[in-house]
Amino acid sequence: MFDKAFQLSIMIFSSLMVAQLFSRFLFEKKFYRKSNFILLFLTLITTMYRLEPAPFDMALSLLTPPFRLEYLMTVIIAFLPFLIPVAILFIRGETWLLSETVVRFMKRRPLRTLLNIITITLLLSALVGVTSISPVKTVYSIKIAPSPPETLKKEKLYILCYKKYFWKTTTEYSIQREEIEPITLELKVGFLSLFKTPVDTASFLWVKGYADSKEISILITSTEFLQKYLSEAVDLSKNDSREVYVSRNLSANKIVIPFTNTMLTPSGVFTIKSSIALSRELKIFDKRPDVIIDIEELSPLELLNLIDAGTTEYIIVATKEKIEVSKLAKFIKKFSTEYTSGAQAVVETPLVYQVDSTGVIEYFTIGTYYSLTGELTYFSFSAIMIAVVLFSTILGSVYERSKEYSTISCLGASPRTIYFLMFLEGAYLASLSGSAALFTSLPFLKQVAALKSSSDISSAFFISLGVSYLSVIASYLALRLKGILAVTPSRTEKYTAERGKHGGEFEVPIKIHDWNNFKRFLKGIEGKHVEAGIKILKVTEENGKLKALVACGIEREALYIFTLTHLGESVKIEVAGEKTWTAEHSRLYDLAVRKFRKLALKYTLKTSQPYTPKSS
Repeated sequence: MFDKAFQLSIMIFSSLMVAQLFSRFLFEKKFYRKSNFILLFLTLITTMYRLEPAPFDMALSLLTPPFRLEYLMTVIIAFLPFLIPVAILFIRGETWLLSETVVRFMKRRPLRTLLNIITITLLLSALVGVTSISPVKTVYSIKIAPSPPETLKKEKLYILCYKKYFWKTTTEYSIQREEIEPITLELKVGFLSLFKTPVDTASFLWVKGYADSKEISILITSTEFLQKYLSEAVDLSKNDSREVYVSRNLSANKIVIPFTNTMLTPSGVFTIKSSIALSRELKIFDKRPDVIIDIEELSPLELLNLIDAGTTEYIIVATKEKIEVSKLAKFIKKFSTEYTSGAQAVVETPLVYQVDSTGVIEYFTIGTYYSLTGELTYFSFSAIMIAVVLFSTILGSVYERSKEYSTISCLGASPRTIYFLMFLEGAYLASLSGSAALFTSLPFLKQVAALKSSSDISSAFFISLGVSYLSVIASYLALRLKGILAVTPSRTEKYTAERGKHGGEFEVPIKIHDWNNFKRFLKGIEGKHVEAGIKILKVTEENGKLKALVACGIEREALYIFTLTHLGESVKIEVAGEKTWTAEHSRLYDLAVRKFRKLALKYTLKTSQPYTPKSS
């Protein structure tokens, strides 16, 4: 319920922002703007409904009885993060006027605006793909037998085999085929390295051989291990010291092992009493060997030749220690591979069986698949990561407008106006980029995750739009709390009409590369009417500071002394005057401050050449 309500709030907010922006981009007249704003909003809402109808169906269900108070409260809580910016955007009287300024900013630098939108869109789309759809290679554990045979309860047994799965998946069905594959020497070494102190180890090598020119099936393993742990399955009896057993149903004088050309003479017989079935796939002695040969009868070189030929199918380790599940999972993931063969997906992976007194547990994987991430820890980390990146990106995009913000600030715009302009531009960038990311990422998610119908994909909405909007709000709050020293005058002491107050100080954010040139600039406008409402009467210098006697007012009746200190990135200006406590002089003081800031800004807009004012 909350996911659907949150999605709906995101879609409504994004539609409002995009519709407002495009109505101002495309139409000049106020009537056309408002009418087309409504049309654009309805078009976007309809498109999003076709894209993901579940949130809208949830909203419609709230309008039908029975009415549930908890459902209504859930929707209200989901809408809360967006009610504040909506209230700011559509309740304030100057919203439409200031949005005009933001649109002009965007049109003034169209290439930079386009690059900002593309950058945030690509960033969102990439991160949505990484965080919402992730490759998963899970190791499963299944208890396949409640209790093993009595002979297997002496020690803990770990049995390794290697399987190959063939998958052929279509839109209608999925076909699976599997085969037992031989265990390589590398896989054997990796498996044995899991055990610190194994009690016994046995390899099961199956090979085709010959007995008196007749093809037979040969099992090469440790006969001592068979008698100790698998005596219920096989009965061995021998006549001499050699460990070569033939089936009671087979008469043979000479046994030939291929790959080594070894010839052996039988020394005993064996009987398979039962096949130990640990699972449907793993049935020891299921092949019913004709000959069992003790592995000690072969030299190390002969064993290596057999292993290289791919004859090992099982490895069994008896131990008193219990291997951690995490180590088994790491081993399985390390030695599992996957690839495509024609129209089939092939997964080759080891299977490990743990046999102890509690039962038989099988550990395996079915390869990598793509799934929607639903784990809270991973999802929270991804959301925080994207929020941080978006926070810095959006702040960077609005700080690129520092020149424009400095200009309108020195023309008299209050810090609150600058804050709101920044918030509007960031919100517009986020809404455009977030909507574009939504329309591109949602189909991508459905294709990658093989979702053939509309599904709950709230993570895509939350990451691509919700986090971007919340990052805009965070950026706005950060600017409100920290101030915007880089683009507007720092905290200005407002002059109040009170007795005994004779001035204040402020800073103008101009970078003066040549202080002497700036002195010549002020000297050049002494006694001249350069700016309406203000006149610089005299400029002097004391201890590296400039002092300017400024007259302000219609008759230049208010006199102030401006003391300028060069701070590198800005100019600090201290203002002093007499009889400035009256309401009329307070108004003139504010006028003098604004006019002088504008005058200082004019200098920054000129070249480094000395400024020559027009004659009065």
